[in-house]
Amino acid sequence: MPARLIVLVSGAGTNLQALLDAAADPAFGAQIVAVGADRSGTRALARAERAGVNTFTHRVKDYPSRLDWDRALTASCAAARPDLIVLAGFMKLVGAPFLAEFGGRVINTHPALLPAFPGMHAVRDALEHGVKVSTPACSARASARVPDRSAPTATICAPKAGSAAASSSACRLVPAPETRTIRRAGMRPR
Repeated sequence: MPARLIVLVSGAGTNLQALLDAAADPAFGAQIVAVGADRSGTRALARAERAGVNTFTHRVKDYPSRLDWDRALTASCAAARPDLIVLAGFMKLVGAPFLAEFGGRVINTHPALLPAFPGMHAVRDALEHGVKVSTPACSARASARVPDRSAPTATICAPKAGSAAASSSACRLVPAPETRTIRRAGMRPR
């Protein structure tokens, strides 16, 4: 039985598209069962809908508090019974209720090239600095409350051959075998 993935997004969904493309191959060992967003009308949501994947949106401004938003996000994710949650360009920090429910089953794709180039614009910063080789372009990271402080756990994205662009569209998915991915996420293969 394939692993059940939820992907959380905020924008264009290029990482989501790579996951959708990979999940189309039964050998990938995972299926995307839902895509959630913190913004309405994103290209990422449109990608999910075109692929026939259920979507949900929770905008922070629609809740009385950040804690209420986090609880709603947690409930929507829990309803889809995920084995793993991928924060793929999700530009919000998840809170204590979310981490209590899904701790050890969350991977955050993050463009930081640690320790030299932290933050959202790490690839651009590295290119401006004159770095010629920067692999991985983004890495899977165990989710933590403090951005740029969790250790990379597995490479999931590598630069496309000949690409020097400072964007996630300059990446291609490099899937790891299912059991390796699941073990690194603290799960046991079925």
